[in-house]
Amino acid sequence: MGVFKRTIIRNLFEDELVRELKAHGVDAVPSYTILSIDMLADKDVIASAIVKLKADTVLITRLADKKTVQTYIPGQVYAVPEPYRYWRPYHNYAYKYVYEPGYYIESEYAFAETNLYNTGTEKLIWSARSETLLNESDGSLIKSFVKVAIDRLVADKIIR
Repeated sequence: MGVFKRTIIRNLFEDELVRELKAHGVDAVPSYTILSIDMLADKDVIASAIVKLKADTVLITRLADKKTVQTYIPGQVYAVPEPYRYWRPYHNYAYKYVYEPGYYIESEYAFAETNLYNTGTEKLIWSARSETLLNESDGSLIKSFVKVAIDRLVADKIIR
């Protein structure tokens, strides 16, 4: 179950997660097929849907936090090669050096929390928190995130 504000992100995420889980022999169902995005706030509605599915576990991922990091890239001085010093636009000034000013870049990070619960006892079985640099398309980020999560589940011997 992906708990996200945007339906398209939720659907892409859950489809990719279910595809990867099934590739590892786990029978999985995307929650959007049984629960609308509005229903995700009601624990009783979710519990009822899980009982109807006869699911023994539920995997829930939610966006826990976001942050933006500014990085300063310092300016640099470049030497203009001798043959180019007298070509246009340099020929009037015979530049020996060119200065490129410094600038800032912004990087955005998302922090997701993924929890696996036993539906019978409602106890937490497994939990992970991840940090993802948001520098690709939504589809690429989802695929890479799901791959990392599945690899971690395999490494922790939760799935094969």
